Amino acid sequence: FGLVLLSLSGISGFSWYGFHSINAEIADNLYLSSIKALVLQKEIDHLQWRGSVTDLLTDVQKSTLDAESDDHKCKLGIWLYGQERKDAETKMPGIAPLLRQLEKPHQDMHDSARIIQEIIVKSKGAREVFLPEATKIFQEKTLPALGLVRDQLHAVNTEIDKQLGKSKETLQTKVAFQKMLILLVSLGALVIGVLLS
Repeated sequence: FGLVLLSLSGISGFSWYGFHSINAEIADNLYLSSIKALVLQKEIDHLQWRGSVTDLLTDVQKSTLDAESDDHKCKLGIWLYGQERKDAETKMPGIAPLLRQLEKPHQDMHDSARIIQEIIVKSKGAREVFLPEATKIFQEKTLPALGLVRDQLHAVNTEIDKQLGKSKETLQTKVAFQKMLILLVSLGALVIGVLLS
């Protein structure tokens, strides 16, 4: 009877350890998924930012730019220069160089908005005066920088997808191992119980 109890205790111990390990892997997987969603949202935010600049160029009623010109104050910038980025790089070191490569085009993109805003101020909001130069800045600086930002965000998501794939494989392996371990220890306990009875 003592061996059966010892076997059951072993099953419980292995089960607890295994489920704790699986739970940690699930938490990592969820974290990676949340960072992927965040990066996708930052790409959408910058498409909306582009829309604000485009509105200025196409809407004859507009004579002000409603786009953020400080790359540290937009939603991506707050994340990019904050603690959350450092935390993400700790969990996924592979994204660190990609995020560093994102900084310059992101800054250039926002700088182009600052230049457009300066042109508007200098022209005292006269569309016929600022529009040609603002359009040129948009085409020569804003759009190329925005394209590089989008490309880097895609590269970050590709790296996150790789990490997610590894995490899912690890999770599946741990679950399969845990099932096999519980089954083997249970069968062992059953055999011992039958032999001793």
